[in-house]
Amino acid sequence: GKMDGLNTILNHYGISPESAMFFGDWHNDIDALDGVGYPVLMSNAPKDVIRRDRYFLTGSNENDGIIHALKHYDLLS
Repeated sequence: GKMDGLNTILNHYGISPESAMFFGDWHNDIDALDGVGYPVLMSNAPKDVIRRDRYFLTGSNENDGIIHALKHYDLLS
């Protein structure tokens, strides 16, 4: 899954999964969303994924959702 690839990148840079942020919007993103400390779900995700309630829900991928999430986590002013 996507978490395997993400772990490869995180290990290369010495970043723990608990310190990582992942943006997702589909069923195939759930393993990576569950595997990071800062899971961000785009609002255009299917309703059954949105109902999981573990993720920070941001705007859609067409409405500055990533910018909104980065501001939420004080990574962008």
